[in-house]
Amino acid sequence: MGWVIATVIAACLIAPAPSGAAPPPGPCAGQSAKHGRAAANLERRARILKARGRPTAARALRRRARWEARLARYYEEQARARGLPRGAAVTLSTLLRSQVLRRSFLTGFEQLTPENEMKMERLQPARGVFRFAEADRMVRFARRYCKRVRGHALVYGRQLPHWATDGSLTAGQLGFEMEWHVQRVVERYAGRVADWDVVNEAIDADGDYTQNVWYLALGKAYIERAFRTAHDADPTARLYYNDSGIELPDHPHTLAVRKMVADLRRRGVPIEGVGIQNHVSTSHHASEAQMARTIRGFTDLGVKVAITEMDVRLDTPGTPARKLDSQRLVYRSAARACRKNPSCTSFSTWGVGDGVSWLGPAAAGLLFDRGYRRKPAYRAVSRSLGSPETP
Repeated sequence: MGWVIATVIAACLIAPAPSGAAPPPGPCAGQSAKHGRAAANLERRARILKARGRPTAARALRRRARWEARLARYYEEQARARGLPRGAAVTLSTLLRSQVLRRSFLTGFEQLTPENEMKMERLQPARGVFRFAEADRMVRFARRYCKRVRGHALVYGRQLPHWATDGSLTAGQLGFEMEWHVQRVVERYAGRVADWDVVNEAIDADGDYTQNVWYLALGKAYIERAFRTAHDADPTARLYYNDSGIELPDHPHTLAVRKMVADLRRRGVPIEGVGIQNHVSTSHHASEAQMARTIRGFTDLGVKVAITEMDVRLDTPGTPARKLDSQRLVYRSAARACRKNPSCTSFSTWGVGDGVSWLGPAAAGLLFDRGYRRKPAYRAVSRSLGSPETP
């Protein structure tokens, strides 16, 4: 077994890049070599332990060496592929608790979205009292493994602390607290979080503004205020509006969001992208052509687009294999539409595996199954985006 690991390590470290290929920028450039060295060191220690009559300890080190070698292969393939980033939403608790989820994420995705840890109820549970420990840990984890971080979500009408919704604050106080919250959070992660969902789900399915606490106190002006505050806090961050139910190009919801974005852009508000959540099912989803039209409708306004929270519930009849193939086709259509538009920047799912999903395990909506085995949709997405499929 040792010679197998050594061969893999050598391939990761010395294989030449294809003609014309460029190494990834910044700290990612050394990731393959770093993990390759770690694997080689673990294998060397394992041989010493085996020679000293400690086979159990040697086997444990070889398991770690195989994992490090796998990471080295992943980063090498990622550097060569140069595909669009795949992302997933995860929670700190599952990252800490589940090794198989953690490893599936690390070799399956390039971008991390904290599922809850950057929402207001978690960051500021008491007025003026910020708790950054969980979000800090997630950002450190992402940076350690050279993953991009998508900040989610600065201003949202749900998952708010009680002090923001109990009616004790005036409209002026709520406006101040919203801007103060955005400023503190964005400044803290400046240079470490490249993309922010600044405002989340501000428009209802019928095209009207959501009657959340911010709108009721401040009117639609709260959206502009949030974006301007975020930009002032970190002018280098890319700022998105994020919403669900806007994958169909002619739906009233999509048209209302497009109208809002056009108005904000016309008035010089620093909104730079739209996040299409894309929570769909095998029976209700946009076709590739429809998704392409939706993406183009936003990018024609001069903004970027990202698929931010995709999942595909299995709700059509048929054998398990047929259902998974239907899911594969839905995911593939969205990924292809994104890849074909140069202003579509990333493709994320709302979770890693079906066992830990807001939909519940039975919906089976994600790219990995309950045992964190890759489903047919994972390969379809990866190939459509030009991303590595490290085994």
